[in-house]
Formats: sequence, structure tokens, C-alpha cells
Amino acid sequence: MECTSSFPTPRIGLMMVDNKEVDVNRIIILALFMIFQNLAIASVKPSMPMIGIAYSDANGLYIYTTKSSLNNKNILICFDMPSATEKCTLLPGESFDTATTSENAMDISSDKEIYTFKYRKALKQGSGLIYGIAVISPSDERSDYAFTSTIYSKKFSVILVRTKESYDFCTSTEGIHIYSPTNKQEMHLYIGLGYEISETCPRELFQ
Repeated sequence: MECTSSFPTPRIGLMMVDNKEVDVNRIIILALFMIFQNLAIASVKPSMPMIGIAYSDANGLYIYTTKSSLNNKNILICFDMPSATEKCTLLPGESFDTATTSENAMDISSDKEIYTFKYRKALKQGSGLIYGIAVISPSDERSDYAFTSTIYSKKFSVILVRTKESYDFCTSTEGIHIYSPTNKQEMHLYIGLGYEISETCPRELFQ
């Protein structure tokens, strides 16, 4: 007697689910696609912010940076002023206009051209000369920060919460350095003051 099955025999590369043929290869390809897609999304990191030298005096607020445009950027301006409760102010990049280039500011890391921008409005602070850090990020990313100071107005750091990157301010004997300790080969700006001051920068910055 010949034995026969009431169940249909699946073709090669197919499997039976609820008496319906399902393409196994298609399922595997779809699963692999979803895995790689999730890995790609997980590997996307926040864009690396750029730095600038913030400078404020009786004439206004300025930024020296290698960025040629501040459009669609958030500018976190940080000064170490003892009278200020908030050490940093977040400003939109569109509120800055291009100004005369500073010959004193230099890009130590890669010798890129320095651009100068001036804030259109006056900040609510004293008219005395003060330097600080500018952290430039895309406008759609958060700029939450932590501020640490070790030597008043001559050595302090700004740490972005989302990237955990630190941006440091220190002084050499004749100028101010702003840099990223973990990426100083790409982010290290300097501005000469034209007079001698006490040195607060670590030795490894110049190695």
C-alpha cells in the first residue's frame, strides 16, 4: 500500500506555516536587515562641538573661532565671574554678525583661519575686559553643562553633559589657551594678550 500525506510538501527554500509556504531566505534577509539597521542607529554619536574664544569688553561680546558661519548653531558662552550665579549663557548663532578678524587669535592645532563674530546685543555684565570659552554645537542638540573652576578667571572647564567632553581655559605667560584635553590635536586655540600673566596651563598641553 502506498502511504500518502495529507500535508503539502514545501519546495526547497520554503517552509510551511499554517499550511502556507513561507520563503525562509526572505525571512533571514529581513531579520539581518533589521539587526544591521539597529546597530547603525546605536552607533550614531552626537556631533563633536567646536570651540571658540569668547571675549567681552565695553564694546560688546565677540567670538574667535575656526567656524566660518554660526548659522543653525547654539553658542554656549562661559565666563568665570565670581558675581555671576550662572557661569554660562546659551545664545543662538544667528544673533552674531561677522566682524573684523583678530590677528592675535590663532589655531594652534591645525593653523586654520580664525573668524570673528560680534553679538548684536549687549550682555548684562560689567564693561571690563574678560575672556572665556565658547562651545559651538548644532542648534538641535542639547547644551547642558557642568562648570568647574580651580583658579579664578585663569583656569576653568566646561563639560557638556551629552558628550562628557571637557573644554578647558588656561593661561600661559603671555596669552590664553582654550582646548579639548582629549582632542587637543584638533581643538586648541590661543590668543596673545601682549603682556605677561601668571601661567596656569598644564605642561602636557605644550608637549
